[in-house]
Amino acid sequence: MNTATRDEGGPDAGPPNQGTKVLDEITVTRRVTQDDVRRFAFAIGADDPIHHDVEAARAQGYDDLVAPAYFFVSLGMPIGVEVPITELREDGLARTNGGGRRVAGTTEVRWFEQICAGDEVAVTRRRMAPTVTEGKSGTLTIFPSVFTFSVNGEVVVEQRAVGIGR
Repeated sequence: MNTATRDEGGPDAGPPNQGTKVLDEITVTRRVTQDDVRRFAFAIGADDPIHHDVEAARAQGYDDLVAPAYFFVSLGMPIGVEVPITELREDGLARTNGGGRRVAGTTEVRWFEQICAGDEVAVTRRRMAPTVTEGKSGTLTIFPSVFTFSVNGEVVVEQRAVGIGR
């Protein structure tokens, strides 16, 4: 099982060290269905019966199907990044301001509870103020963000991510 106990920092410990000022916050709510859980589990090859069989999940103490550990990514990934098709380049990628590129930096994830079918998950993305630093290959802009995934007001997963721009 991919759960973690709530540690001393907890999900309210604040944003990543870089860029602690919150630029914006977006919250959307998504209801998780049995089909969502089964499709994701099938797509990643997760064959544990708790992802496919309600009775198997109930036998382990859950009310419904249990989503695989990284299912939360499918709930939060598109928040704030939806781009109308008319604003895409010919190759299908989004146009960027100033022509810069971004890559993923670090990602930290903490699990506190499972996400299950039937849960209504409030997904909040907080974008923090970027910082600029000098790297070996030139100037880098660091873009930190924090995603929280909550069910019934309780944080079940927290993801802290850093993007790097050139």
